[in-house]
Amino acid sequence: MKARIKWRLNVYWFSIILFLSIASTSAMSQPSTEKLVTIVMMEAEKLKQASMQGNVRVLVDAMPTRVLKKLGANRRALIERIKKIADLIKNKQYRYEKYTISRPKRVYRFNGTLMAILPTESIVTHKIKNKKSRIYSKGYLLALKYSGDHKWYFLNGRGFKNKRLFATLIDNVPTNIELPKVIVTHIKQK
Repeated sequence: MKARIKWRLNVYWFSIILFLSIASTSAMSQPSTEKLVTIVMMEAEKLKQASMQGNVRVLVDAMPTRVLKKLGANRRALIERIKKIADLIKNKQYRYEKYTISRPKRVYRFNGTLMAILPTESIVTHKIKNKKSRIYSKGYLLALKYSGDHKWYFLNGRGFKNKRLFATLIDNVPTNIELPKVIVTHIKQK
């Protein structure tokens, strides 16, 4: 009788330990939305700093290889192209007055992919032949994290002019996701 009670107690404790280990494993594998938002915002801040410093390699490395392949883009050629654009921007004396990245309202989960839409706002000034103008821009960054990958990738929302392109580039994306409008306004000053 004592052996039977001891066996039942062992089974009972074993089942509790098994339950707790399964619960803690699933909690670790599915981080909370707040934790995901915190992580994606830290990564977006690194990207923002790289952008403002003209660090082209960091910008290109932040783009998902899956999307670049679908676009037929070669990473090395893309780095060179973006360097040329960055040099043009420097030569025309473009300066960020403001560049903010806001927290996403939601983190989407689909087919092992995490996705967040981070609203952005920027004001860029430039001076050409003693004429100063400002470019006000409201848009978003699309943050993606694929299953089995520990890295967040980013795409500028300006590239998604229509939902068909968005659906083509992002595998199995839900069709009910509303993308924010991208607004660019040029203001000429004296």
